[in-house]
Amino acid sequence: MLREKNKSSGYVLAPIPISHSPSLHASSIVAVGSKIYKIGGVMDGSSVSILDCWSHRWLEAPSMQMERDRPSANLIDGKIYVTGGCHRGSYNPSKWMEVFDLKTETWEPVLCRSDRLTFESYHERTNNLLVDGKLYIFWADKGVVYNPKDDTWDSLEVPEMDMCLTLFYCCVIENVLYDFFYEELDIKWYDTKARTWRSLLNGMRELHKFVRHASVTLADYGGKMVMFWDKFVASGDGLGFHKTMMWCAMIALERSDSGEIWGKVEWFGPVLPNQIPLEYAFEYVGSVKV
Repeated sequence: MLREKNKSSGYVLAPIPISHSPSLHASSIVAVGSKIYKIGGVMDGSSVSILDCWSHRWLEAPSMQMERDRPSANLIDGKIYVTGGCHRGSYNPSKWMEVFDLKTETWEPVLCRSDRLTFESYHERTNNLLVDGKLYIFWADKGVVYNPKDDTWDSLEVPEMDMCLTLFYCCVIENVLYDFFYEELDIKWYDTKARTWRSLLNGMRELHKFVRHASVTLADYGGKMVMFWDKFVASGDGLGFHKTMMWCAMIALERSDSGEIWGKVEWFGPVLPNQIPLEYAFEYVGSVKV
C-alpha cells in the first residue's frame, strides 16, 4: 500500500501485518471489492482463500475442480476466470479453464477446443489480460483470445506474439496493454490495430539509469501507470549485485490526436529503502475498496 509521507520525500510503502497468512507462492491474486482472492499454489493447488481487507482476516472459499500451480486469474462481470497451471500427468483441454461465480460460489469448467491449446499450455504458467471485455491468454510465445459474452475462442497469430515474452509483469490501462522491455529499458504499448508494439513517448527518459539490473512490474493506478522496481548496487566484493531498496514511479498517460501515447513521469523515488526482505515477489492485485 502506498501512502504519502510528505511533499519533500514523496511516498513510502506501508506494511500491513496479517497473521496466519497462507503461502502465496505460485498462486494467482485477484481483487474483488474489499476482498483479495488467493487462488491455487504449490502447497494445495485447488485451494482458494479470501483476505478481508477490512478485518485483515483470511477466510476459506470453495476449492477449484483442478489443482493448479502458477495459474492466472481475472475478474469479468462478477466471475473469476482461471487458466493453466494444471498438474502434470494428464492433458484435458476441457479442464484448462474454470470459472468461479461470485453469486452462487460455484466452480464450472469452461470448454475450449483442443486445437487452440498445446500440451505445454495445459501445464505451464499462463497470463490473463482483460482488454475490451476479452481475455487475452498468453503462455511462452503463443496465446488465445476468449470472449465470455458469446463463449468464442480465437488464436493469436504468430506475428502478434513475437514480442509478448515478458507479459507476466505488464498491465492493462483503459483497454491498452503496456509492458516493460528489459533489453531496451523501454515501456511499450500494444497497438491492436497495427498488431505491433510502440514505445511510450517520453515515458522512460528520466528513469533509464534507475532501472538497470532491476525487477520491474507495472500496474494501473486510476488511469495512471505505477512502476515498481528493486534497486541493485554492486556488492563490492566482485561477486555481483545486492538489493538495497524498492523504488516507484507514477506516470501520467495521454493519447495524442495522431494516436500516439505519451507518458509523463510525475514523481519517482525510493518507497522502501534498506528494508527489502530476503524473499519477496511483486504481485499486482488492483484497486481494493476499503
